[in-house]
Amino acid sequence: LAAYSCGADDYLGVDDLITELHGRLERIIINKIANDQLKLQLAQANEMAFIAMSGTSDLGVNIQFLLDANECNNLDELGMRLFQALKSYGLSCSLQLRSQFSEKNMEANGMAKSLESKLLSEMKDQGRYVDFSHRSVINYESVSLLVKNMPIEDEKKYGAIKDNVFSLLQGANARIQALDTLENLALEKNLVRSLTLKMKDLMSSIDDSYQEVMKDIANVVEDMADKIEASMHFLGMDEAQEKSLQDTIEGGILSTNNIFSEGLR
Repeated sequence: LAAYSCGADDYLGVDDLITELHGRLERIIINKIANDQLKLQLAQANEMAFIAMSGTSDLGVNIQFLLDANECNNLDELGMRLFQALKSYGLSCSLQLRSQFSEKNMEANGMAKSLESKLLSEMKDQGRYVDFSHRSVINYESVSLLVKNMPIEDEKKYGAIKDNVFSLLQGANARIQALDTLENLALEKNLVRSLTLKMKDLMSSIDDSYQEVMKDIANVVEDMADKIEASMHFLGMDEAQEKSLQDTIEGGILSTNNIFSEGLR
């Protein structure tokens, strides 16, 4: 009681000091080891949970970008959607998008910086990843991205950002190809429409011209037939000869009309 009054947490008598002390120290050591193991397992579980949540969040960002990108109708919209996705990773970037018909250089504010634009143009064919200090250029076909604040001190985050950003660039490139296809189809549609109108006008002109030719030839043949028929009275031919010549003329007129009708058809 005196010991507790003085503030002691426990008390051992002199007679059982060694045995009791040994037992209590064993329990304390065992509890300490178990407690350390539990803390380690808890820390590992928390780390795994954080990684899982981060991975799920990143996957959600990428999926949402792919859904939004499908609705983009030009490079400006696509670039702004990509910057929205990159914002969730806390990255400061410059972007270059290249289609068959134009090239778009952008910052997050929608404007372009000449130095960054020139750098991306120079680096677009230098491989998938070009790293220098805190900066990295990531290329995928029609898309180039300059990341200005890569977390090189955090190896796991650094690798995750590279993987996730690369998948974003793949999605952006797929949309650029789709936009190029739509643009080419529109050009082909306009070309076919133009050719169709020209062909229609040409066929109409041919038809009108052919009808005029038919009329002219018919007039010439009929005029010739009339003159021959009028001249037969002065040729001294008998009735059979006149009929034979008239049949020949009528046959020639009919054959001429049939040939031109077949040609028109």
